[in-house]
Amino acid sequence: MASGLPLDRRSLWLGAPGSDDSMRSHDEIRIIKEMTNDEVEMFVQANNIDVAAAKELRNEPPHVQLAVLERGPLKACVNPSGALVARIRDAKRGVLSASGRYGGTPPPNTLDPTTNELDRFLTDNRIDQAGVASMRSEPLEVQKAVMARGPLVNTTNPSASLMARIRTVKL
Repeated sequence: MASGLPLDRRSLWLGAPGSDDSMRSHDEIRIIKEMTNDEVEMFVQANNIDVAAAKELRNEPPHVQLAVLERGPLKACVNPSGALVARIRDAKRGVLSASGRYGGTPPPNTLDPTTNELDRFLTDNRIDQAGVASMRSEPLEVQKAVMARGPLVNTTNPSASLMARIRTVKL
């Protein structure tokens, strides 16, 4: 850190895009994998993750596992296993929050011209992480049609209303 810039820990993750693992020894790689596996197991136990979602997380490479775990616990989620699967999908796409804060909205895809509108819609309507992941996974036409129907007002669960609206638009 001689340059004075803070080190991004993600560059140290085994297999992370842009990282150079060629200089790592076999022992270092083994230790990283063992430590990551231990963290994954503690996360699965602490968050009551179901067998299928736990298996999916265990089968991911270490940099994806660590990106998912960095987001924090899933105890506040109604469906922690579903939220975990959404985080895995986001991590594979490279859209997890750079801040690593729990519950943060993934950064926008800069290639998508409606990103600002989509982000504003999701934030204004207080959509949870699973809803954000679901909406982002839809084609652009579906996203636009869902947003064109207006805000999700007068609803006790805006995320569930969003999911229903997505289904309706796709019919």
